[in-house]
Amino acid sequence: MTTLQRSSQNVPRAVASEPMMKAPELSPARSNALLKNISFIHHSVHTITTQKKHYCTYHNAPDNINEDVTLVPSTIDKTNTKDYVFLGSCSMPLLSDMGVTLNPDGDLILIKGQCHNLLSGLYRKNSKKNDYTHYTISKNSASIAFESLYLDAAGELTAKQKNKDNYYSIRFNTNTSIDTEKETIKSINVTYKKQYMPLSTDLSFKDYDGNTTHFYFKNNSLYLSAYSVGNKKYDYSLMEYKIKVLSNTKYRIASVKRCRNMLQIEAIKLDKVRIFYIDPKNISNPLLKTEKASHKPPQGLYTLLGGDTHEKYYCGQPFSSTRWGNFSSLPIPVISPITDAIRLALKKNNAKRSKTEKFLEGIKCADPGINVAISVAKALLKKTEKKKQSDISLVNTYIKDLKSDLSPLINDLPEFMPGDDTFAKKILSLLLSLETSDALTLSKENEFSLFFSILQSGIPFHPGWFAGSILSITKTHRLILTKSMTGNIKLVFTRKKKIAKTLLLGTGQGFESTLLSQGGVKFFSIMPFEANALFTLHKTKEVDFSFELTPSQFESLFDQSFRMNDQNSFFEKNAILLNKKQTSEYNTALSLDFKINELRAMVSVAPTENLHLNLPRLACGTGVNASAFTYNKRKETRYSDTAREPTVDKKSTLKLLSGSGNFFAGEKYIIVPHTINDNGPLCYGLALIESGMSTKINTKSVFKHGYTQVRTADPKLSMPKRRHHKQIKKIYSMLAAIKETGEIIRPMHKIENVKVTRRLLNPVNLSQSSLLARFRSTSSQPTTFKHVFGKEARSQPFADTLRALADRASSKNRNNLNKKLSHSLVAKYDIKINDKKRLLEFKHALDALENTPNALNRHQERKTLKELHHQIAKFKRKVTYQLNTVDLYSVGEMVQTKSSLTNVLLNFRQTNVMALKKHLGQLTLEYADTPIPTKITGNYRFF
Repeated sequence: MTTLQRSSQNVPRAVASEPMMKAPELSPARSNALLKNISFIHHSVHTITTQKKHYCTYHNAPDNINEDVTLVPSTIDKTNTKDYVFLGSCSMPLLSDMGVTLNPDGDLILIKGQCHNLLSGLYRKNSKKNDYTHYTISKNSASIAFESLYLDAAGELTAKQKNKDNYYSIRFNTNTSIDTEKETIKSINVTYKKQYMPLSTDLSFKDYDGNTTHFYFKNNSLYLSAYSVGNKKYDYSLMEYKIKVLSNTKYRIASVKRCRNMLQIEAIKLDKVRIFYIDPKNISNPLLKTEKASHKPPQGLYTLLGGDTHEKYYCGQPFSSTRWGNFSSLPIPVISPITDAIRLALKKNNAKRSKTEKFLEGIKCADPGINVAISVAKALLKKTEKKKQSDISLVNTYIKDLKSDLSPLINDLPEFMPGDDTFAKKILSLLLSLETSDALTLSKENEFSLFFSILQSGIPFHPGWFAGSILSITKTHRLILTKSMTGNIKLVFTRKKKIAKTLLLGTGQGFESTLLSQGGVKFFSIMPFEANALFTLHKTKEVDFSFELTPSQFESLFDQSFRMNDQNSFFEKNAILLNKKQTSEYNTALSLDFKINELRAMVSVAPTENLHLNLPRLACGTGVNASAFTYNKRKETRYSDTAREPTVDKKSTLKLLSGSGNFFAGEKYIIVPHTINDNGPLCYGLALIESGMSTKINTKSVFKHGYTQVRTADPKLSMPKRRHHKQIKKIYSMLAAIKETGEIIRPMHKIENVKVTRRLLNPVNLSQSSLLARFRSTSSQPTTFKHVFGKEARSQPFADTLRALADRASSKNRNNLNKKLSHSLVAKYDIKINDKKRLLEFKHALDALENTPNALNRHQERKTLKELHHQIAKFKRKVTYQLNTVDLYSVGEMVQTKSSLTNVLLNFRQTNVMALKKHLGQLTLEYADTPIPTKITGNYRFF
């Protein structure tokens, strides 16, 4: 029983039976307990079921208004603070980094700004004024004017009509149209939907028991008004319980309104206007004092998963100050993991919890990783797939494991909809707000890794040498959820286990010479030569299940525990088709890596006689890779309820004596303990963190052999044996490998460098640096967006649009505080028309040869097949694809990572991830019998 319930029961029955009462007999200490169980802000009218018949009871106004408005930047004298709403708090998927308010005429005003990290934010703060862009959504003859804006408990943007008691929910849908022959048009679709019951303007907080506490605002202060239990309402307005909203008494409270599950406070100090947000849970008892006022508004789904600009140094919106605590949204090696852990621990400790809970949380932070090591070890040793276990039983096992693994992540989500109190309901509320092209991913990964190396200093093998070994075992459990056009939910379960082993043996470290040092600290060195032999082995096993459910079926399957018979009857009763795919892959390689003239910048110190620290060691140089052999074997088996026999694809590839050159750059953080033996120092190089990048110049293979086997009903691939059967089948496999479509994934900020024509089968990866471009012929220059539609090529506004897309995407990216946000593009290519005709000619020629076995004698047929094989191989190297469409995506992630304290030799890591992939738009290229596009059209849903 809650304190509020006990308080209500202590009231005499004769008084409590009244529908409305004064409560002078309740002491202030007792009535202050009313705030203990406050859950979320809620307008009491939303507890009443609305019906269409109520429409006739008040003002005659249109039910729904839908407008398309072209956005043109406008100038306003002063921004209306009282009616300001941050759109990232709404349930709408778009415009989540913008704000909205009203002008004196009652028109909607969109506010767009540019968020910044620390350095760019400091530059903006000291060199420029607030660079906001305002867009006025002007009304036409059928439009309506508004007098106030706020967010309801479900995140719906709600407005009250001017001079009338009508309320409308508002939704935006953007569409920025692109046409390279015209100006880029930014338009927005606005939908106004009438609420059939007039909404009350009072502030009410509702707890999970259904009881409601009411507040009111007058004379620049917030007061306790009443408390409701069921149909009974207890009035406290005469007692005037005043709530101390802000600890800073210099601020004057100008207005208070509801913003989803928080109070939005407009505060003024001299000429400074700020907006603060108060969670009712942070109102202390019994002092009626706010313990914490935040600059950050409540989060919607899209801002929660990495897109909240208020978690940057400068959020790009008015009425909010810069935040030094958000000094960076990009990872800083070594520093970021430590600072992020401290900042997250402080946030959790600032939450309203008991001293015991805070003490236990502190103990968890001090854990060096024993708990996570035990958890990861159990997960890796657990055998999920048992022999003779049915697919349905396996799916149920996956669901149970998923709920167990990811419940902590789901429980950390805010209440997007009142009543979302179960795992299935919370997931459903997320899915129902998604578009059909979006995808929600839940995953858990357990990883164990072991690394050890030893180095004997000296010149190569006299006695200088280096040896090391790496072992990594990873187990991933993932669920991908999408919404179909019919409103059903598609589920894809994935279980994946990967084992990777690497052995290293090398020399050349003894040649390293110091170029710059001071006071025993090394800063710069060069290593003229290093050679390493690497033997790698990778094994991967993966099982996928996919099926489709209605929302009610989804909730039943996830919230109920089925016995074996119930599981089968659930799938059979609902006619659910289950598809299964099993994949196994094996890869092994032996290669030699040579590094030449590697330059190293470092801070190398020796705190003790037998210990060196390189923190960090940055390196760059050139290298050559010579692969002795690379062997890959892959088997994929697909099962379906609609097919009697599974489809089995087998593919194996062997490459001999391939080589490539590269430029590389990387960083390491290394602990080097060492001892002394007869040959000199014996070092144990232990890399704490290692990362880097490499650009390949060219790749050549002396010999490459590929074998593909597909067991299907296709007569060409399962034909009865005849003469030259193997040669014909091999040519069919070659033709099958030449696809008519393909795609390339790139970061969105590199959209200008997307090639409009390229080779996808045997690409030659050339560096895009201007230095190499000088030595390439003009004919080999890549044709990119920048070359075709750049300012130097044509004077067209599309060049600015490309640049704006790149800048907008890169400014939003982040990777800190267990959240990530990235933007990418998928460039989809179609084979050129001439090459497509040539491919069809090869297929027809082979079909004619295969269908007329007696047209040629054995010698003539062998010669014809050999010539055809040679022509197809040559064609395959030169087949060209042209860009057809470019799809734009954003991927936001919320990550929970637990890892053991890095003890270098072995490490345990457990990662839970919730990710949302959102489709932001598409560009389409048009060709007019030319090798390069003449026009680009399309739209994207952000600006």
